[in-house]
Amino acid sequence: MIKDSVIFTNLLSWDDDPDWVVRRYPFTDVGGANATFTDGVTTAASPTLTSATAAFVANDAGKSITGTNIPPGTTILSVQSATSVTLSQNATASGSALSFTIVGRGGILAASMKPGYLVKFDATAANVLGALGADDAVLSGVIVDLPDNTDTPTAGNAKTMAVAFEGSFDKNQIKYADGSSPISVAGVTRLRGLAIFLDPATPAGPWAP
Repeated sequence: MIKDSVIFTNLLSWDDDPDWVVRRYPFTDVGGANATFTDGVTTAASPTLTSATAAFVANDAGKSITGTNIPPGTTILSVQSATSVTLSQNATASGSALSFTIVGRGGILAASMKPGYLVKFDATAANVLGALGADDAVLSGVIVDLPDNTDTPTAGNAKTMAVAFEGSFDKNQIKYADGSSPISVAGVTRLRGLAIFLDPATPAGPWAP
């Protein structure tokens, strides 16, 4: 049980005693297919790429991206909205209706996980995977700590995540493994059945974080 942790509590819960029950589990990466779009818009010497159809999400940040007017080795630096991202390198020219590919889009990888993301168990119940909105019925816990540089897997071992299986959390900090939120009513109900409670943080006053 982890209580009164400055790092964890300030990030994920407004409760000074959130009563988390935490265990470490190996995390299994699930690879995704590349996603190609044909309506990209770039401006010469600008790092902004827009697309009306790409539906960019938080987990696109850090992924490699290739395409017309995009220099080799470019990644998505940050996501500005569902239709706009900032690239790690400036576009080489201006253009519209451009083809571009987000590499590994849809993959749920350990490298893209963050504290507050939801997980589910695999079929063996020995490992956890990132959980998406379609997984509401099998949600299992909340990531509260990530692997550090001392967690170096060898042979068949995998990086481990600290996962809370009970406790209270600030609902504004809990997200699906693709970075999307809020959690659906079905998801909240499932978590409540596991004794995981998503509470609204107090925005101001004597009980504010």
